Amino acid sequence: GAGEICSSGMCVLSCASPTQDCGGVCVNTSVDPTNCGACGRSCGSPTNAVGACISGSCNFFCSGLNGDCNRDLGMVGTDGCETSLATDRNNCGACGSVCIAGSTCSMGRCTPTSTTTTGSSGFGMNGSGSGTSFDPGMGGLVVDTMPAEDADYLWVPNTAESTVSRWDARTATEVGRYLVGLPSGECRGVCCWNNNCNMPSRVAVDGRGDAYVANRGFTMQGTVVKIAGSRADCVDRNGNGMIDTSTSSTPMPWGTDECILWTANVGVSNAVLRALTIDAGDAAHPEGYPWVGGYNTFLFYKLNPDTGAVMQTVSVPVRPYGAVILPNGRLFVGVLGGDRSGWFDTTSASPTYNTVMFPYALRGNCNDAYGITADGNGRVWFSGWGCQDTFAYDPATGAWSTTPRLGTTSGRGVTVDPSGRIWTATYHNPYRLHFWDASDFRPNGVIPAGEITTIDMPAGNTEPAGIGADSRGIIWSTSLALSNNLLRIDPTTRAVATYTGTNQVYTYSDFTGGVRRSVIATGVYDEVIDGICDNPTWVALNYDVSVPMGAEIDFVVRTADTVAGLSAAAATTVANIGADVTPANLQLALSMAGVTPRRYMRLTSILRGESGITPVVRSYTVDWTCP
Repeated sequence: GAGEICSSGMCVLSCASPTQDCGGVCVNTSVDPTNCGACGRSCGSPTNAVGACISGSCNFFCSGLNGDCNRDLGMVGTDGCETSLATDRNNCGACGSVCIAGSTCSMGRCTPTSTTTTGSSGFGMNGSGSGTSFDPGMGGLVVDTMPAEDADYLWVPNTAESTVSRWDARTATEVGRYLVGLPSGECRGVCCWNNNCNMPSRVAVDGRGDAYVANRGFTMQGTVVKIAGSRADCVDRNGNGMIDTSTSSTPMPWGTDECILWTANVGVSNAVLRALTIDAGDAAHPEGYPWVGGYNTFLFYKLNPDTGAVMQTVSVPVRPYGAVILPNGRLFVGVLGGDRSGWFDTTSASPTYNTVMFPYALRGNCNDAYGITADGNGRVWFSGWGCQDTFAYDPATGAWSTTPRLGTTSGRGVTVDPSGRIWTATYHNPYRLHFWDASDFRPNGVIPAGEITTIDMPAGNTEPAGIGADSRGIIWSTSLALSNNLLRIDPTTRAVATYTGTNQVYTYSDFTGGVRRSVIATGVYDEVIDGICDNPTWVALNYDVSVPMGAEIDFVVRTADTVAGLSAAAATTVANIGADVTPANLQLALSMAGVTPRRYMRLTSILRGESGITPVVRSYTVDWTCP
């Protein structure tokens, strides 16, 4: 009627916050790419790029294997992402990555164009990896806990529909949704502790960016699902020459999404899988091994990353409700209530459990707990739930610290961001977020209230659950309330953006992978070398590295007849630095391991460092001969 405007397909008298009237239609100018920051301001889509509106500002991202090598994206007159990173040998796979003489660029990889009876292949940033980047100041490859160029995803469990959503943190858009668990336990429309239902909740992300989801399974079989973080790791099961997978908020039917790598039954029926974390891994699996806790079985299960099969079980005297693993391999157990936690060593063949009692007196004669996380200095943080605090334990000294009571029930989730700040939420209406520096830890004391910053969420947001930080330090908060809002918080400006489309998100685990990146500082870099002939002799690995105290590098090789066969080939550690010195004798290492040399070799560099410390790989060469 007269004087009315259109909002979400309905006639209304005025636009409700945070929308505004743009030509008779209510739009949210903080996220609408055609009205970004103001009515009529369109972000557009430059050549080979996409535009997204984030907190009222236009942001642009290159699509496919294209790059903005002249750095004019977002400027007036931009030519977009003008460079083909797939074929340009001067920008192969990344801007500035030049292929060596005699090579061409194909699909973003430098490929030799000539053959020889002897060979030497050098480090030229032509490989791929995760958690690493090239640092010009340090002159080489380093551990990077904030890889700005890598894919950055949130894995958000929609508990009320037995799905997990993949959100692109850079564009704040949902780019995939996956049915998880068992088809018989789908239970659409119910949440969050219903019997005979999958009830997905805990999430963890490994060093490759693959996601693991634990479906708790009340009075039924609990399961863990692995989802590929990269389309390159998905499996063309139906042989149609393409990867069939969800790319929107609509999941594919059960059993048809080819980016779901496996679903594994874990434990007995009604084990109730309420803890999930990823360890630091080893030479065979540097991305890490998942550990799953059974609430009703008092057991942790170590899973094979390739199949989901249980490799080891560890008995604990508490009911696992969460978990976090420190750089030294210690797994600390999160609990629901109670007066104690504890840990065991995941690197031990026969782990023993060590009990740690909560600081009852320090917390005002109160004991309670819920979520769990850790900071880069190896301190473990717990959300205090009914005690209205967040408290922490330093395993190195045995000291405890706590916050003042934050005014009401502490939220379920607690996390750490890349800057070393601790974040949690409290139950107000609307709920609030609180953060402080992990360095504010007061040994056997209380963190001063003045060190804690509080941010109010928009009206209508209640029942906070998950909280996580993406690789750029942006905070994401989820709720199990029916409002189904996903909130994005900028720590610098305190601006809060609201996104919809989730479905009662009951999680308070590391759904961004940010905690593992901050705590377990590990980077992996792979390069495939073609020996040209079918029966080469891999001779030597020469390397120029820097390994400060608190850091180490492993060089691991696999060899196979085909590139596709490398993933299943046996892993052989050929050098551990600083225990070994250059050059490494590849021929001897492979012979001692009983490995027959084949045409293709994958050389994996595994870089590890304690908080704030990184090794540097400046260069390496691999030498070989052909018959």
